[in-house]
Amino acid sequence: MKKNRKFQYLAILLTLVLSFGYIRNTPVQSQAASKKTQVKKIKRTYSKFLKRHEKPYFRFAVLDLNKDGYPELICMGSTVLNKDWRIYTYRKGKMRRVSIPSKGDSYTTSMAYNPKSKSIYFDYSGASAWMGDSYRLKGSKLVHLHNFFWYHERRLIDNKKVSYKKINKWYNHYAYKMINFQQNTSANRKIYL
Repeated sequence: MKKNRKFQYLAILLTLVLSFGYIRNTPVQSQAASKKTQVKKIKRTYSKFLKRHEKPYFRFAVLDLNKDGYPELICMGSTVLNKDWRIYTYRKGKMRRVSIPSKGDSYTTSMAYNPKSKSIYFDYSGASAWMGDSYRLKGSKLVHLHNFFWYHERRLIDNKKVSYKKINKWYNHYAYKMINFQQNTSANRKIYL
């Protein structure tokens, strides 16, 4: 009788352990599969958008700017003197345009990204000055982090004078990498989306 009871307790315990392990692992696996499905859906939406807008946006890049696991679409159009940058994100089942703050008469000559700090850098540099702003994506908005200006001996971070050593340290810390834009062609959309 004692042996049967021990066997019954052992069987119940084993059943509980196995069922707990099954219950615990199932949502995680289905959540990962769900995320992959969602990313594919987002990329299909971006591809359709780019197909409809081949003329104004002749280049694009897809990056996970805020490291939430879902990609953002960065489009680059161009006029003679200005590049037209657009960032799109996918929230609550819809593609949404991220507003990029205007710099008045300045125009963005290039855009770079730092995955470590999750920040984007808009460069407004001219022939003799280096200037720009860095932002971080929060939801569907860009939040301003820093502004930079460097012209010969005049170096400013957030409108405060800094030494050459400090601005060089900042530059090396953020180490922005230029975003690799692709031509907006059907072949590239298949490869990169």
